[in-house]
Amino acid sequence: MSSNENTPATSGNGNTAADKATGAAKFVTGALGNTLGGVGRTVGNVTGAAGKGVGDTFNNVTGNNAKFVGDGISNLGTGIQSGLGSASNGVEKAGKWDFSQNEAAKPAEKEEK
Repeated sequence: MSSNENTPATSGNGNTAADKATGAAKFVTGALGNTLGGVGRTVGNVTGAAGKGVGDTFNNVTGNNAKFVGDGISNLGTGIQSGLGSASNGVEKAGKWDFSQNEAAKPAEKEEK
């Protein structure tokens, strides 16, 4: 007999309704997380490049007279790019159900002497 009708459905073997629902939820949230993360990262990159371009152009036109304005515009674009990149990474991790801490956020391990 090749049928598994007599095999009891136990949690974790993929046969229970909960396992199937969890699998479906992971698929949907993964696809949604990757899509939103990619879009957010793209918007951040475009905004960052535009801000840097506008800031550099402003500096080239005005010279050193108002360099702080051009640098501010450029830095604002870079900040938006960085912020959206971090948020997009978080959305993608959540979509993958990866709730581990970022390496930078983990406390440093002490070396034993």
